[in-house]
Amino acid sequence: MKPGRLPWLLGCFLIAAAAVGSKVVPRMTFQRGDPGREIGAFSQEGILNYDTFLLSADGETLYVGGRDAILALNITSSPISLKGKIPWSPSPSKRRECVFKKKSNETECFNFIRILVQLNETHLYTCGTCAFSPTCAFIDVENFTLVTDAKGEPLLQEGKGLCPFDPRHQNTALIVGGELYTGTMNNFQGNEPVISRTLGSRTILKTDSFLSWLHDDAAFVASFNVPGPPGEEK
Repeated sequence: MKPGRLPWLLGCFLIAAAAVGSKVVPRMTFQRGDPGREIGAFSQEGILNYDTFLLSADGETLYVGGRDAILALNITSSPISLKGKIPWSPSPSKRRECVFKKKSNETECFNFIRILVQLNETHLYTCGTCAFSPTCAFIDVENFTLVTDAKGEPLLQEGKGLCPFDPRHQNTALIVGGELYTGTMNNFQGNEPVISRTLGSRTILKTDSFLSWLHDDAAFVASFNVPGPPGEEK
């Protein structure tokens, strides 16, 4: 390429980009003072780290996963109001184990909710870090409580491979056809990324760490369902 050719091409590209950009309009616009532009705010004393969100199918309820709690908010009211709250903290023994593993009892040994998905019309599925001991549970939507066993205790499931141990690690989760697809760190050290398919009636699938096709420091950002031909294996 001749000297000066690259700057010329770059200049042409920028001019073309500017011309195209000048014709781009937002997908949604609001006039100043439009009541539809109103922004609501919500906070609950003692609840921190509002990190995980799920909007109900009817668009009226926002489920929020925070630290040691899951909230159900009525977003059709003004101001936004609290419909329900599920306290979910690690057991004292889990917190002691967490501290023993040299984690902070002030900032890390809590249950940070990292998965909150709509399993079906009646239940949600949720997972939290649970003081570096990932744990999952079902939520009864109607009563907004954790599903319990015959003894009245929360029906908990092992969350390793579904939810990160460390609240600082990114993860992603998606429900498709009643099956849960997740991407997260599979170990305490946070250097073994894994993608898995669980729940549902089919065999559990997950990536093999020995293949090493996922980098040790992989960060999972989001997941999407791309439908294939009818009847095709997901």
